[in-house]
Amino acid sequence: MTGCYVILSFFWQIHEATKQSATLARFNLFTAYSIFGLSVLIMVGMKSQRYMGAIWAYCLIHLLLSVYAVGKLRPHWRLAFSKKHLFYAMAFACPLIPYHLSGLVLYQFDLLMINKTLGAADAALYSVAYSFGLLLSVVYMAFYSAWIPDYYRHMNRRDHHHVVSGTNRIFKILLFCAALLVFFGE
Repeated sequence: MTGCYVILSFFWQIHEATKQSATLARFNLFTAYSIFGLSVLIMVGMKSQRYMGAIWAYCLIHLLLSVYAVGKLRPHWRLAFSKKHLFYAMAFACPLIPYHLSGLVLYQFDLLMINKTLGAADAALYSVAYSFGLLLSVVYMAFYSAWIPDYYRHMNRRDHHHVVSGTNRIFKILLFCAALLVFFGE
């Protein structure tokens, strides 16, 4: 499944950078509806362990979409291997692994400690509050994904005024969203 994720990530990034949001919207709708439909079909046909239907549907649909994405990405490929590029990518990516894992580990330890000291109800409340707090990262990623193509266009033109004004605008919107989360929080 990791290979499928990598291929679909490339597909996303190329279509995002070339501002083909309509294609991505159709792709996402097809993905969501086909996973749901196939999940239901598989679950209806299974006698036991019906929950596995959703997992099988997710895997099958992503495998098929990866094959489709490989066909669409073929014009963008140049099969060449460079140790220099590999080491550059590893030097960039390896320090990010502990950063991303640390958030997950801290969250799990928080849940364990709250469950042991305060009980399952408070651990569930913490889990809901933590998920609610992640809404800000969803808003951030939406703005980031929308801003990247324009950012590179402005940077290539050396139009730093638009880069600064766009970044400030996004920062103010994110600050407002964060204030709303704090205001409506307990």
